[in-house]
Amino acid sequence: MSTSISQLPGRIDAALDSPWKMRAMAIVDAIVLNVIILLLGRVITGDWPVATVGDDEQTIGIAQVIVVTALAGLVAWGLLALLERVTANAKTIWTAIAVVVFLLSLLGPFGSGVGTSSKVVLALMHVGAAATIILLMLRSTAGDRPDDRR
Repeated sequence: MSTSISQLPGRIDAALDSPWKMRAMAIVDAIVLNVIILLLGRVITGDWPVATVGDDEQTIGIAQVIVVTALAGLVAWGLLALLERVTANAKTIWTAIAVVVFLLSLLGPFGSGVGTSSKVVLALMHVGAAATIILLMLRSTAGDRPDDRR
């Protein structure tokens, strides 16, 4: 059986018809995007990004990016799931919290990044993860899923 390119949007929507699938995909997408940003930063600058942690400088590698992005995504998912159980305004409340947390997270790269290139790469990873996680998880909320639009 062959699939034409015009059939892909429907197939993707069908594959992501449940909230947990869409939310898991948001986390995976954010991880992949952040690893790509990290590797591009390495290629462009010639160095891995470095951040000050306490009194030490820590080189940020692929493992740290995967773990931290996954944890951020899981926390976002957990909060959204909790809010969906306790309030009818989960989407609005979660979005406000997610945007505030994202803006506060930018203090990390700009405050602890060592050198301009590290600050830029780390900030781009924060932007990439936030955009991916927030937008895809919002799409997973009731009323926004493909199966809710039928």
